[in-house]
Amino acid sequence: MGDNWMVAPDGDIEFLPLGTPKFIGWENIAQSLAFQCRFNGHVTRFYSVAEHSLRVAKRILMDHEDLSINPLLYLVALLHDAGETIIGDITSPIKRKTFFLNDKGEMVTPVQVEDVWLPTILHYADIQSRDGIYRSKLGVMSAPKEIVDAIVKIADYKMLVSEKRAMIPDCTRPWSIERTHAAYSGEVFWPEESMETIKNRFLTNLCTAIDVMQNGGILCLDDI
Repeated sequence: MGDNWMVAPDGDIEFLPLGTPKFIGWENIAQSLAFQCRFNGHVTRFYSVAEHSLRVAKRILMDHEDLSINPLLYLVALLHDAGETIIGDITSPIKRKTFFLNDKGEMVTPVQVEDVWLPTILHYADIQSRDGIYRSKLGVMSAPKEIVDAIVKIADYKMLVSEKRAMIPDCTRPWSIERTHAAYSGEVFWPEESMETIKNRFLTNLCTAIDVMQNGGILCLDDI
């Protein structure tokens, strides 16, 4: 790690000043997310950001399998934590109190850094975010950003509750999120898959969803 650069897993050195993000490739994103453990490792087994993202995206697909724009929904869900490729998976209590200096000397939060970088990532997945609309580059699919983000956020919160109950079973102290969101029924977290398996599944599902969206098709559970 240098002052304003980082080494990606494939050996590339990328210039990444905060506030001016640069796309570093799907392989690097999948590698980073698959090898980062959620909850700072305070879990009963290794559980990566990539696996979390795959589970959130799959649940959304299960709930919206007949929706014509479901490939777009799936991609936004799959990539919703991709900003953690740069800043890491910071636990919520710390994230709320952390600030960075961007290249202009301005104080920015981790969420602001992720929000700047996510449109760049979605752009390379052929999704444009403009005027409050998510739209595929070829114009075959579009949806209000506010609605899509709300769907992803609800699924993210419900998966968080599911993960807490499965991965941190000795935690009897309730989280505030549990008062507003129920865990997913029937979510199974075993057997554990290897980091490399999760990485490859993330990449495969990503490419499949992009291809289906570009062709104006509907993504099916059998596809992923």
